[in-house]
Amino acid sequence: GAQCKGHESSYMPYLKEKGLRLRRLTDTHADLARNAEFLTKCFNNGLPITADVAELEEADLEWVFEVLGNITLRGLYRYFKQEYEAKQKALKETRLARDFAETLPKFTQERLRRKRRFSCLVVEDPRRRLVGSITVTLKDPTWRLPFLFKKDYQFYVSNLAIDPSRRRQGIAKSLLNATETLARRWGFDSVWVHVDAPN
Repeated sequence: GAQCKGHESSYMPYLKEKGLRLRRLTDTHADLARNAEFLTKCFNNGLPITADVAELEEADLEWVFEVLGNITLRGLYRYFKQEYEAKQKALKETRLARDFAETLPKFTQERLRRKRRFSCLVVEDPRRRLVGSITVTLKDPTWRLPFLFKKDYQFYVSNLAIDPSRRRQGIAKSLLNATETLARRWGFDSVWVHVDAPN
């Protein structure tokens, strides 16, 4: 984990100066497909993509977490689609509970809170091409440890990807600063970052 330091003033002017725009990924098919294609290219080091983006909406494949370097376009698409669907369902359940003044069990409240807290931030160039992407969610980074060592869900950063032609330009740093700002809004004072061993 790392302590949060980022502030909007530290990354927004920099991106604007470079002609870049930071925004949250939406749950539309077009947005999800673009991000899945972008991540696949970045993580597979330019290797050919085996699925057509147009086929993703109809893909009826059970999503399986695959190791970096063997990530599939369909797998990434299904992952983001399922996470956004879970988020929308959790938001709906939360609103219904509030509308009917229900007191939900603490476990249910925590489950809904965790599902609601999912977001993907992307950076686009002036032609709206993706040049950077990062995923934030709530996870238990200690889930493999024995029960006594487990912690509560933490603000978890993963899938940081930058277009190879735009690396070493401060885009990754700007995305990480943006996630720290988001972490504070969600009530966290630290972030956990998923890093592949070779990196």
